[in-house]
Amino acid sequence: MPEVLALILLVVGIVIVAALTGVAWRQYRELRRRHDASRHEVLKRQQHCIDSLEVIGRAMLAEQMDLVEGCLRSRVIVDHLNPELLREEPFEVIARVSEEADHLHTHQARARLSPAQRMREDGERIELADRYRDRIMRAAQTMADRQLQASDPALELGLRAR
Repeated sequence: MPEVLALILLVVGIVIVAALTGVAWRQYRELRRRHDASRHEVLKRQQHCIDSLEVIGRAMLAEQMDLVEGCLRSRVIVDHLNPELLREEPFEVIARVSEEADHLHTHQARARLSPAQRMREDGERIELADRYRDRIMRAAQTMADRQLQASDPALELGLRAR
């Protein structure tokens, strides 16, 4: 009887190990599926940001958007992609212009300004845009040329080489 008991315990142990292996395998597949879905969502969000940068870049190049406004909008998007990009050319100028324009009013706050205050701020915007025009246009060209891709390590390491 002890041999029969040992055999029964061996079979029970094998069944338990097989069941636990099955559970672990299912958990692994679910984790992998979630990871893949998460990666897909991240890439989708990054691509949306890159598409937005392209539109902003094209609008700036076509002079359909104020250059300072384009820098402010681009700054927010590049911050979402990778703030490190703002430390290197051609995006460094976006950070610089954004910092220098930080005190200027936007949106509802701008609408509440008197015409004289708005004119004074517009003068500052024009002066700022003129001072950095060439560098801003290079950054806009980079954005319009889609030199960033969502799947590229550029979002972690900077601009990819052409």
